Amino acid sequence: MIPVNRRSFHRGLVLTTLAPAVVGCTQAAPTSHDQAASVVHRRSLTEYALPPAAQTHELVKLPDAPVVLVSQQSESQLVKLWLDPTTEQVIGVQAFPLGPADAMLHGLALSTRHPGLIWATHEAGNRLLLVDPGAARLDTPPRIVREINVPGDGRGPHYVGEYGDLLWVSLKGSDQVLTINHTDPRQYWLYDAKPHPIFVARHPQTGEFYASQDQASLILRIDPNTRTSTQLPIPAEHGATPVALVAGPAGPGSPC
Repeated sequence: MIPVNRRSFHRGLVLTTLAPAVVGCTQAAPTSHDQAASVVHRRSLTEYALPPAAQTHELVKLPDAPVVLVSQQSESQLVKLWLDPTTEQVIGVQAFPLGPADAMLHGLALSTRHPGLIWATHEAGNRLLLVDPGAARLDTPPRIVREINVPGDGRGPHYVGEYGDLLWVSLKGSDQVLTINHTDPRQYWLYDAKPHPIFVARHPQTGEFYASQDQASLILRIDPNTRTSTQLPIPAEHGATPVALVAGPAGPGSPC
């Protein structure tokens, strides 16, 4: 998504040419080099313009509403994308301030303990937010229902995720990972990390948590049962600066 002037909300169609060997291509592979050179595969890509912002970050789809939410860190705006219920194409966009303009809104996560609400982070404000996004209408402003201050010496909440009664939060400012009980914020644990923890994900089989550390080329592994942590190096041949993490498949033979 590329920010442009909010008055010029539009959709653009992009045609891409793909090599015949791309995984997922439904057309049969050509039988000769000449045939391969002549085959063009077309795929469509629709882009939706967002309100202008220097940094657009995370997004979540509300499960029971035709709404996608997007955080814009530089303006601390929460953007609503209103979807056509049949085609799921974006038919409306509106941005709302969520807290002070310099609070650096970043992380977004669905809440299962509070259906219809989401968690968010104020990275500069050092707060975790429980938010009612106002999903009934596009023009309904979101409302902060609750605020939880980051405890201890933690700073810079970036990612947030809800796992039962616990929130797992990457603290980019203090290079830590926070676990905090959102039903009783007096219960919390801080794990030291390397520069800088970005995203956190739970392993689907072991229940361990992993945090990417984009300036260290390491992944932090945390055992929530023993409250211990270890660092996993990333082999140089596989690159550096790990950022995004998602849980993998939970079936037999899935990677650890």
